[in-house]
Amino acid sequence: MKSLKSYTKGQAALEFLTTYGWAFLVILVAIGGLSYFGVFDLGRVLPDGCKLDNSLECGSVFAIQTDGAATYRVDFEVRNGRDQQITIGDVSIIEKGLGESTTGGTPCVAPALGTTVNPDTFGSVSFTEADTAVDTCGIFENEGSKKTYQLLINYTVAGSTIPLQSNGELTTTPQ
Repeated sequence: MKSLKSYTKGQAALEFLTTYGWAFLVILVAIGGLSYFGVFDLGRVLPDGCKLDNSLECGSVFAIQTDGAATYRVDFEVRNGRDQQITIGDVSIIEKGLGESTTGGTPCVAPALGTTVNPDTFGSVSFTEADTAVDTCGIFENEGSKKTYQLLINYTVAGSTIPLQSNGELTTTPQ
């Protein structure tokens, strides 16, 4: 038979764990509430940036702008790291969730840009909604918050008809 002293030790341990359990639960609810209201929005701390693969690099100029009427303009620089001139055929851009795969929706595709970029130089790529194959592709939903966009650039090398692709990401705040 257990003594009264062992019961009081067990009760004290249970009260200790219960008290800290409630405190832990309150802390979790507070963190959940703060994150719901955007206090922990990681998009604000992400740096603006652009990166591409397959011998192409982004320059220091990149922006997505709107005129307030849901018409957008996409501008960025591409550096040709190849030893031959390239011609950019079309560019596709679609919003990407933070840390997720592509969120879906319709990509904005600017067909037949025809921008040529010499080796080891920068070329400017620019298009508007009117230039795209899709009228509305929703890249301005929640305007003013930092977003990451998936880029797909189709291009050819001078003297060749073989299409090449470069994938990348653009992180910026649509203005």
